[in-house]
This record gives sequence, C-alpha cells and structure tokens, in this order.
Amino acid sequence: MGPLQNPKTFFGLNEMDAFGLPTSLRQLTERLKDSLFYFGSNYLLFYLTLVALNVITNFFCITALVFVTLGWVMLVRITSSSDSDMVTIGKLPPISKNVAYMIMVVFTGAMALLMIGKLFGWSLWIAVPVTLAHASLRNSSDLSASQHQLEGEVGKYLCDWVIELNGDGTLL
Repeated sequence: MGPLQNPKTFFGLNEMDAFGLPTSLRQLTERLKDSLFYFGSNYLLFYLTLVALNVITNFFCITALVFVTLGWVMLVRITSSSDSDMVTIGKLPPISKNVAYMIMVVFTGAMALLMIGKLFGWSLWIAVPVTLAHASLRNSSDLSASQHQLEGEVGKYLCDWVIELNGDGTLL
C-alpha cells in the first residue's frame, strides 16, 4: 500500500484525462492494480472515515463503548486499590483478580462482536463499490513512476493471469 496521496492527485484535479472508461480487460486490470496500490492509503482513510461516522451516529455503538470503558475503569480502580488476590464488586461474592479480568475480556469481546455487524454494515457497502469505481475509472498512466516500486510481483502476475483467461485482453 502506498503512502497517503494528495487530494489533487487522488481526484485528478491537475489532469485533463484523469478519469475515463477502460477500453480493454488489460487496461481495467492495470488501472485496478495501479490505483489500489497507489491510492491504498486514501481508500483506507475513506473507509475509516465511514466507520467513524457510523460509530458516532449509532446509539448502540456509543452505548457499548461507554459501558466497556466504564467497566475497564472500574475494574482497574478496584484491582489496583487492593493488595489481595481477591476482588469484591458490590454485593457479589469475592472473586480473584484474574477471573475478574477474564470476565471483562469476555464482555469486551462480546461487545466488539456485536459492534462489528453494526460497523461493517453500510460503511462497507459504500466503501467497496466507491473504491472499485474510482480504481477502475482513474487513468493510471498519469500516476507517478514511483508507483511501480510499490506494486511488487503480485500485481504483475495478477494482470498476466487475467489476460490469459480472455486471451486477447479485450473486455468480455
């Protein structure tokens, strides 16, 4: 994945033919390969922004984060103030510190699993098509020569493999 690119480069603001439809399967695979490597950090930032918007607009996620945070703060305060290996939380029977930490880890994991479904909901459904559309429509011939240092051998073999499937490199 390449470094974060300037928005002018990402959106092609300084270029005349920054975007266009690919004319062959070879050009499509080259554009996808080049753009995904060259703009990978930009695509990741776009997705993380969507996830952040999803978290701050989702009541369940905010509530879960508050409960998990308060639970950890309470557990750390209780366990750090006591010299014994046993912890008493309210009127519950005493339990060992290790058991208390394991209960909190399980609670945090359960909340994380519940939130994953919420976080990957619409943000993933928006990010993937937008990323693929940008990557396939972005003219990769205008990108700097330094992108070829980033792409490695996998991209070369992927492009060659896709071309071999169709034979002549034209779109199906």
